[in-house]
Amino acid sequence: MAGMRVRTESRHRIELIVVPVVAAIAMALIIGAIMRDSTPGACPAIGWGNSLTITTTGNSAAVAAITVCGIGDCGPGAAAATTPASPVLGEDRATRAGGTDWSFQVGMNTPGTLTFQALDAGGVILTQKTVDLNWKRVGGTDQCGGPAVTNDVVLAIP
Repeated sequence: MAGMRVRTESRHRIELIVVPVVAAIAMALIIGAIMRDSTPGACPAIGWGNSLTITTTGNSAAVAAITVCGIGDCGPGAAAATTPASPVLGEDRATRAGGTDWSFQVGMNTPGTLTFQALDAGGVILTQKTVDLNWKRVGGTDQCGGPAVTNDVVLAIP
């Protein structure tokens, strides 16, 4: 019986050493697998929408629409430009945000220069202005990008 007690005590001592060592190895393997999965070169599959605000001053009541174009002349109803210098995609008209403010969506882009035209109800250009935009990222990362804001555009309406 004394021989059995020694074996049982030895078994308990071995379990006190082996079980924590095996658990530590298993945790190290799990943590290693998690770290390998979070590859630093991969960006999450997310999206955002950048927009800018256009404010009219002066005779704002005369403004029926604001068109937004890439660099250069854009006539009423012109499609948005898709040039490397100004990659605007989608809309070519701003939407009224209320009062004298208008909003223009540029998707995930940050165009450097855009031309804005304020039109009256008959499509006559009241004013036109080309603006250099200074975008600043306010979220995301350098590697993956993120939402950005820019200076507001002010159109003085005669």
